[in-house]
Amino acid sequence: ALQLFVASLEGDEVQPTYRQFCGIDLAEAVSTVVFRLPFNKRLQIDRRILVARSHHFREILSVDQNLSEIDLSKEAAADLASFTVLLRFLMTDRWDATSSHVEPDLAFNVRHLAK
Repeated sequence: ALQLFVASLEGDEVQPTYRQFCGIDLAEAVSTVVFRLPFNKRLQIDRRILVARSHHFREILSVDQNLSEIDLSKEAAADLASFTVLLRFLMTDRWDATSSHVEPDLAFNVRHLAK
């Protein structure tokens, strides 16, 4: 599982979203990370956003600077709707399940991915 929202045990202060975005170097070239999901679905997001907003992704992407694709195709909870909600949360700090077709298991899938 992805552990996106687990707070650091080392006492790191969580900055508001706008401060995290202010730390993004807009002069840096855009580099996309592709998430391969079940059923040959794919989602893309700017690497700088993942690094700025998620301690988990910051660790993964700092280890391999050339990593451009993350394979979640065998992760059943990583369906298109659930992972879209998760990435939108990373970008906005808002839970918005209304913009997608809400499946009964959506909240449980997002929770599973985030733990």
